Amino acid sequence: MDSGVIIEADTLEELATRPAYQPTSFIATVQRFNSFAAQVSTPTTTAARAPMTGTTAIPPTGQSELGEIRHAPFFAAKMVPGDLGTKGGIRTDVHGRALRDDGSIIEACTPQVMSAQP
Repeated sequence: MDSGVIIEADTLEELATRPAYQPTSFIATVQRFNSFAAQVSTPTTTAARAPMTGTTAIPPTGQSELGEIRHAPFFAAKMVPGDLGTKGGIRTDVHGRALRDDGSIIEACTPQVMSAQP
């Protein structure tokens, strides 16, 4: 936590004052998330219903798959885009561009193996 990648605060309002956040939208986002956590079916799970069966990932208990963000301490992590690489597939350069065997860039090919990393 000394590096600043993960930050801790006793309140959401304190966390919202950190440089990476806009306090008003941060608190509104947490309130919106918490309203979804209070529901068994959220906009996300409704949109994710399988078209053929109408099922979702809601547990058989009938409880929401989300939990409210309301108990201190609160933590936040800085997330930046990252590339996991191609795991033995297409070779890429440091910018994620696909390369031929001779090292030249394949212009029309953009590998889509991405992740968020702290």
